[in-house]
Amino acid sequence: MAEITITATALTDDVVKDRFKTALRRRVGVGRPWSITSLAAESDVAERDLRAYQDQSGCMPTMAKFFRLGIALGPDFMSEVLSVAGFEGLRHVAAHDSNPFTAQMALAEAMFKVAGWLADGKFDHMERREAIPLMLSTIAQLSAFVAGLQAGQEG
Repeated sequence: MAEITITATALTDDVVKDRFKTALRRRVGVGRPWSITSLAAESDVAERDLRAYQDQSGCMPTMAKFFRLGIALGPDFMSEVLSVAGFEGLRHVAAHDSNPFTAQMALAEAMFKVAGWLADGKFDHMERREAIPLMLSTIAQLSAFVAGLQAGQEG
């Protein structure tokens, strides 16, 4: 996404609201990685609040709720929202991580979650929705590990 440079005085409430709502709609809703219900459960933000954040009203979360949503939705969400003010570094956090324990932990957490989902012999639509961001996060951690190993070989 091409980023437009914006000055501090040009950063209006409407610009921030638009960026937040766009980033949220991209990730939450029918056919998206997160449902309103699953995000509400993960972030402890009420479903009605999440719906209000997505509609065309001027409703925005408090700072604490924004950070809880950011924790649940991940660094790409935070990076997209904060990029309106020039903060885009979150997308590249841990791009190189040669620590095998970080990769092992990410993989073990993912496998533990998958085992729990499969324990009842079914893999339902809610579990599938939760699996998408979990697997994407796991892939990112493993990719960072591989990149870290490759960077170590080049040095």
